[in-house]
Amino acid sequence: MEILNLVQGSPEWKEARRTAFNASDAPTIMGEGYISLDKHIEITLGIKDDKPNKYMEKLFEESHEKEAECRVIMEEVLGFGLPPIVARRKVNGVMLQASFDGLNTKNGYIWEHKYTSKDFDEIPPLYYWQLEQQMMVAGLDKATLTVTDRDTGERTRHDYESVPERREALIAGWKDYQVKLDSYARDDKEWKVAAKNYLDMKARADFYAGELKDAAKVLRELSGNTSTRGCGVKVAVNTVFEKKQTPAAYIKEHKLELPIVKLDKPETSYRITLEKKDDQ
Repeated sequence: MEILNLVQGSPEWKEARRTAFNASDAPTIMGEGYISLDKHIEITLGIKDDKPNKYMEKLFEESHEKEAECRVIMEEVLGFGLPPIVARRKVNGVMLQASFDGLNTKNGYIWEHKYTSKDFDEIPPLYYWQLEQQMMVAGLDKATLTVTDRDTGERTRHDYESVPERREALIAGWKDYQVKLDSYARDDKEWKVAAKNYLDMKARADFYAGELKDAAKVLRELSGNTSTRGCGVKVAVNTVFEKKQTPAAYIKEHKLELPIVKLDKPETSYRITLEKKDDQ
């Protein structure tokens, strides 16, 4: 498990969650969340806004207050701390992330708090999928869920033990989600405008790149084997008889494996290509 130096609720934490497979999203991935999978994809891609309304903001504030109150009580009962921690772990090729309400690795204890008016005896899928992912990230098999009733303020405790089949299903669910995310074809207004603008600019660039290549060829032919200048243009001619091997060629020739370096924070790179008609 890799613990991330992130404060829950901070801009850095929100940015880290934006591209992560988060435990709180696990119920949605398994079809048991508050929103549909398609809407989750649209939110992830920035097509739809997930900013909460004033009612939900107030509810979140109340939930965080109740969580803090309950954490103090739990820590007194257990005799050890339950700090909120953000962590991640790769499981079966899938990088899972979790923001724990409370995690004590020394004592092997996961604690989750919910502020709801839902009444249940057994933990429902809406909650146990999140717990399953938290346990996979922490490398543990048990967790405790404390529920504060939104109507009465009464607190109930539910102990949960991992179900291996659910873990397997959740990993499969995340892999399937990645496929759907990668293959999702956007057609919203902003994307259409941006895509059309890119295609137009790409067509112009390709045209002028061809024209430039032809013009350069004429200058090279006029220069022959001698460096030549004039009219604001210079053609430098350089003939070599040896040169250093490129790093990429050297690595390939000697079959070298470069070490993997862990980054302090994820780096994002972009590569834009044109889709083939069969891919659309």
